[in-house]
Amino acid sequence: MSYSPDDEDEDEEFVPITFEEAADEFTEMSEEAGTLPGPEADGDEWIPWQTEQMEYASEAVEIEEGMAAEEARWDDIERQEAYENSNNDDSSEEGFNPDEENREAEDMPGDNADERSEAHDNWDGDAADG
Repeated sequence: MSYSPDDEDEDEEFVPITFEEAADEFTEMSEEAGTLPGPEADGDEWIPWQTEQMEYASEAVEIEEGMAAEEARWDDIERQEAYENSNNDDSSEEGFNPDEENREAEDMPGDNADERSEAHDNWDGDAADG
């Protein structure tokens, strides 16, 4: 796994924005852009602005919930891979090493060189020939 600058925030859980937070964010953006209706505005001016605010908040929540679901999916994948890799780290099983083992012991039962060697030593060749 390679390092990226985002790894520093890896321990922080992503929390999607709430509808209220998104609506407040839209209000702040409107104030900065000068598009927020003033206190003297009538309902005809507020209704389109409020509709736009609600649409913005709904879309923001939908996007961030999707991001949270995607992050959770990747976390599950990483957990599964880590679990599978931890099961593959069984060091008691060693493959046959022709430099260290007798070639005749290669097909003997056993998880490591010592077990295969012992199985070879105990093998009754006459009994196997039948």
